[in-house]
Amino acid sequence: MDSSDLLMLLAAAVGFVGFCLMTAAFIMVARRGGWRQAMEGDPDGRWPLPKRLMVTGAALCTIFGLLASIANVLPWRDSSQRSLLSAALGAVLAAALIGITALIQRWRGR
Repeated sequence: MDSSDLLMLLAAAVGFVGFCLMTAAFIMVARRGGWRQAMEGDPDGRWPLPKRLMVTGAALCTIFGLLASIANVLPWRDSSQRSLLSAALGAVLAAALIGITALIQRWRGR
């Protein structure tokens, strides 16, 4: 097993774990009676478990997407300059979305 196989397995494992966490979060939302009831915070201000699972799973799926865009991680990706650029643009887009979400939450006063 060489390093490219190890990177491919790591990327697949990260994506699978992220998918499983998000699936578990959706199941918990359904069992708690809907989105609003499941996403209500605890009295001490902590996030509920479905929300934490959803954020963690989404972060892992984002990492999987970034790993998949890097050259030679997946067998069908060639090593070109374009793949590095797409990984960098994906990271910038993810950071921008996180920043915009934080600004909106602060603007709403939450």
